[in-house]
This record gives sequence, structure tokens and C-alpha cells, in this order.
Amino acid sequence: MTPARLLDTHCHVAAYADPVAMLRAADEAGIAIVAVTEDPDEYRRLRTRLGRRDHVHVALGLHPLRAASFSPNDLARFFRLVPQTRWIGEVGLDYSRAGVSTAKAQQRVFDVVLTEAQPGRHPLTVHSRGAEKDVIGRLSDAGLPAILHWYT
Repeated sequence: MTPARLLDTHCHVAAYADPVAMLRAADEAGIAIVAVTEDPDEYRRLRTRLGRRDHVHVALGLHPLRAASFSPNDLARFFRLVPQTRWIGEVGLDYSRAGVSTAKAQQRVFDVVLTEAQPGRHPLTVHSRGAEKDVIGRLSDAGLPAILHWYT
């Protein structure tokens, strides 16, 4: 294994046809990966599939475009899994055409994550699309640093 020289802080590893081969190539190139997930089930599947790898950090996420479908059980599962991960992501707000109708649900979920997911103990990788001021305001109010990922 080559020591990591770079860190990709936002990679949807599960979207690759062969995630293990992609991760092997990243490792050989000296790139560590933060594998973001969209919900607790994807997080568990990815952790199981990938096992422990020094250069891969599986992040626990609640994707904003899915916020309206998250049940209280989904949120409870998320918070039970928080102690198992170093990274939280992908979380955030998406006010694009695809997400504007669920903005209130997204805000509720994001606010709960910012206050309850052991804030400050986990690096956050945050999705923001059309919601920059709201995301930055919420992060600032919570006093939390984050890595922002957004579309323009």
C-alpha cells in the first residue's frame, strides 16, 4: 500500500461497477477515499462489502433529496450507527428543482444531524445545491466546520 498523499472527501463508491477495483487503483495511486452514503442501509452494506481498509473511510449519510422519505426509524438507525464511523456524509440541503418541494423536511433532518450526531467529533461532508446561504448559516450557527460539496 502506498501512503495516501491525497484525500477524496466525497466519493460515491457504491456507484462504481467494481468498487473494490476502483479502491485498489486509488490506493495504488496514493489516494485515500471518503465513501459517502445516502442512508443507514447503504452505509451498512458498504461497510460489510468493503471491510476494513486503511485508505477508505465509509461515511454515514442522510442524503437531502431523500429526507422526506426518512422515517423516525431511519433517523434512529442513523444515530445508532454514528459511533461506528469517523465521517458523516452525505448530508445537507438541496433547493434545486428536484428538492425544493421537500425543503422543510431537509431542514429538519439537517438540523437534527447538526445538533445530535456528536457535532464536532466527526468531519461533515455537506451537500448544498441552491442552498448555500442556508447551509453556511446553519453550519455557522452550530459552530461546525464542514467540507462542502455543491453544484452550481
